[in-house]
Amino acid sequence: MLFTALVRWWVARAGFARQGSTRRSVSRREDDRRALFNAHPLPMWVCERVSGRMTAASDAAVRHYGYTRPEFMALTLPDLERAPAGAADSPEAACRRTRAAG
Repeated sequence: MLFTALVRWWVARAGFARQGSTRRSVSRREDDRRALFNAHPLPMWVCERVSGRMTAASDAAVRHYGYTRPEFMALTLPDLERAPAGAADSPEAACRRTRAAG
């Protein structure tokens, strides 16, 4: 009986240790992806599919469009419809293509 209790304790402890390690690993990967997104030299942003509200923007996007971060995060895709001079495509057109692709 004591042996069974010890085995159960050890198995439970090992499971909790693995679970904590997995959470740390996922968190570390998420932090790495977020850092890559923010440091990437090309402007990138993420918006809600239905409302078009911005949920994330890279530092390059904030610089490229000339807004402060709080101003940029308050925008929607129609607000960005006019692309800056020299830009190949407007964000609205890019989002339309994404929606059409499914």
